[in-house]
Amino acid sequence: MPDPLYHHLFEPTIKLIEERMDVLDVSGPVDFRRLAVPHPAGGHRFATGLCLPPDHTALEALGLTVPTPAEAAAVQAHLRELPARAVRGEVVWFGFDVLCETATAVPDYLSLAERFGTLVLDGVPPLATASTDGRQRFANLVDVACDRDIRLVLIGSDPLAGLCADPTLSRDLDRTSSRLAMLQRAV
Repeated sequence: MPDPLYHHLFEPTIKLIEERMDVLDVSGPVDFRRLAVPHPAGGHRFATGLCLPPDHTALEALGLTVPTPAEAAAVQAHLRELPARAVRGEVVWFGFDVLCETATAVPDYLSLAERFGTLVLDGVPPLATASTDGRQRFANLVDVACDRDIRLVLIGSDPLAGLCADPTLSRDLDRTSSRLAMLQRAV
C-alpha cells in the first residue's frame, strides 16, 4: 500500500487473500484503457470533453452553453443538497469547489450518476493545487463516471499538470490518469 498509515490494519486481510486465493500479477507494459476501441452501437461510451478552456466555441461543440445565475438550483445528492450551477434535463453543471472541495462522497456521485447522463464540472484546477481530499474526491468522481458510463465534461486546467514533479501528490492517481485518457479518447 502506498500510504503506510493504515497498512498494518490491512495486513490480516492480505494474509487471508494469499492463503485462500491464487494471486496473479496482471500488471504489464500496456495500459489498455489508453488504446482506441470502437464505440458500441447506438450509444456513447465514456465520453468527455477534457480540460477545455471555458470558451464558448469549445462548449458549443459539446452542445453546452455557460449557465446563467438564474439557472442555479439545489440538486439532491445522496443525503444532501448540492448547489448546481444549472440543471438542464439530463445535464447537471457543478463547480469543482462544490463537488471536490466540500464534504461530498462516492454515494453523492453515484446518486448524481443515476439521475443525470452528463455531468459538467467547471473550475477544474491542476490537482497539484487542490487539497488532498479534493484530489481524492476528483479521482472518485472520475471512477464513478467511468463505471456508470456517464458523460463527464471537465472545464478548466489540465488536472494532472504538475503532479509528476511531486510524487507525494501523484500517489494513487495513476488509475485516474489512465481513466482520464480513456475518457478523452472516446470523444
